[in-house]
Amino acid sequence: MKAYREPIEVTPSRGQPIAIRWRHRTYRVEKILDFWIAQNKWWDREEKRIYLLLQTDHSTMEVYRVGNSWTLSRLVD
Repeated sequence: MKAYREPIEVTPSRGQPIAIRWRHRTYRVEKILDFWIAQNKWWDREEKRIYLLLQTDHSTMEVYRVGNSWTLSRLVD
């Protein structure tokens, strides 16, 4: 698994990602394998991250959302 932490574009349907655009390539989401929320130090206004582990047509990706912004966290190679 390799860490990236790069911005991505996500195409949602009914609140769930169906496609991810990263480095000029589009990946179709086949299945959501897991999800979790990470929020620490709420008294310091630390950001709330919603993580998803996704199986795409190319590989397994761990992505997270903060507000309306999406980030590719890690990629399983």
